[in-house]
Amino acid sequence: MTAFRLSLNYTRVLSEDGDLTDSSLSTNAIGIDLDFPSSTYVRNHLGLANQWESSGAYSARGFRIDLISFGYPITLVDGAVRLDLEPILTLVRGEIMFINGGHDFLRMESGFGLDLSATYRHWFLSVEPAVDFRYWVYASTGSQTGFGRIFPFRTALGHEF
Repeated sequence: MTAFRLSLNYTRVLSEDGDLTDSSLSTNAIGIDLDFPSSTYVRNHLGLANQWESSGAYSARGFRIDLISFGYPITLVDGAVRLDLEPILTLVRGEIMFINGGHDFLRMESGFGLDLSATYRHWFLSVEPAVDFRYWVYASTGSQTGFGRIFPFRTALGHEF
């Protein structure tokens, strides 16, 4: 496992459903992911992204922050091109959103993803389908708990140091 990985990533939410979601939203995010090994087998992930969403006249921009995420990279092929499969557990993700002409809000989520990466000469390309679970939304109008499922798909291009 390498000491540090830095990547530029793009996330697209494919669908969402449940109490705390809106299936009509078009949600995207672009950001960076910083990966640090915490032991011989586990890798910590810190993700910081600019997120935007819209539906009809509604639009919002904000920040998507993966605060506590852990991955366990499993090498599938170790040759000139290395293939890794990494289950990633995100315990705490926060989304701080600013609605155009409206109130700001905070959303909290957790989730699970499966990252497949191909690495060549310390450069890597990865794709990660995931399922996230939204459990809390806080806005100036009040706090709401419930359950929502979000299905994002992330692509990343990065470098290992």
